This record gives sequence, structure tokens and C-alpha cells, in this order.
Amino acid sequence: MPATPIRRRTRSAAPFAGVLLAIALLAGCAGQKAPGSYTSGVRKDFIEGCWTTLVRDDQGAEAAKLSADQLEAKYGDAAKAATKGCTCAYNAFKDDLKFGDFKKLNDNETETPKALEAKVTKIYADCTLTASTESS
Repeated sequence: MPATPIRRRTRSAAPFAGVLLAIALLAGCAGQKAPGSYTSGVRKDFIEGCWTTLVRDDQGAEAAKLSADQLEAKYGDAAKAATKGCTCAYNAFKDDLKFGDFKKLNDNETETPKALEAKVTKIYADCTLTASTESS
């Protein structure tokens, strides 16, 4: 099945929003403080927030209404391709950014979205975030 590049929108900071929401939920709902480092929970939440945003953006209005499980069931190949790119991006962030910088970037992009910094754009470009346009 052919893979096509994800259409980039001005919402390119959206994967970070998933991380911020997850950090807030971890801190608020669990009664724990927000993570101060890259943890398995931060990894899981970033990758899920990233791939679901990419698939929703690529597949359109119908996909925007679906949960992560529904997206995976309906757009399996796209979900796998996007997850691979998002995992690459997460690993690059972890290798290249201190967690405090990652969190600050996330907070800034969530509060006042703007063009992403060149180093962030490069990470996404290097990871070739793609998704299949065909559902499984």
C-alpha cells in the first residue's frame, strides 16, 4: 500500500498537546507530580498523541471523531506508519533535548501555538512522518 506524506497543517505542534495533556492528567488525576524526566508514560503518551493527530489530520473529518482504538482498527496501516515516525521523533527528542526543554517547548506550543523551532522541524522531517491513505 502506498505511503503518502502527511499533510502538514499549522497545527504542527499538536503532538506536543498530547504530551501536555498526559502530563496534566498524570499530575492531576493520579495525585502525583508531573514527570521531571523522560519516562515510559511520557513516551507512550507522546507517541499516541502524535500518531492519532497525524492519522486524524490525514484521514479527515470522519477520523477526527474516532478514539485511538477506533483509528487503529479502521486505519491500521496508517496508524502503523504514523507510529513508526512518531517513535522516531520521540527518540530524537529524548536524545537531543533535555526534558526541561522538551516540556517548555510543549508548554509554549500548547499555550500559544506558533511556527516550530528549526531543530524540532528537522526532527520531524528526518523521521519522515507518513501514513498510508488506505484503510485496512
